[in-house]
Amino acid sequence: RQHIITDQTKIPYFETDDEGKCVWINKAYSNLVGRSREDCYGHGWILNVHPDDRDYVSQEWETAIQEQRDFSLEYRFFQINHETPIPVSVKAHILKSEYSDKGSPAKVIGWVGFVTPINNQ
Repeated sequence: RQHIITDQTKIPYFETDDEGKCVWINKAYSNLVGRSREDCYGHGWILNVHPDDRDYVSQEWETAIQEQRDFSLEYRFFQINHETPIPVSVKAHILKSEYSDKGSPAKVIGWVGFVTPINNQ
């Protein structure tokens, strides 16, 4: 049901699992990058990042995963069939379970994020 709702929004949206692997993107995300959902799943999303930004973005994402924290970064998306990269702001919020074993911290269940194209006017 949640995916039906997120598919209707025009804001590019994604979800990951607890290891930071992409498990869902909405239609707006797919349209922005010009790739299918399946192509973006797992670590395939990194191919959406401009080649000059990939190492930095990948390193920052892995750090957020290891530190179990939110992710916020501006970089460039690379659209299939377009030469001009798209500057974007990406924010991903960590999701934790509400319940945990006695005395242990809440378990990370994934991240949800939004991609906002940056207008350079």
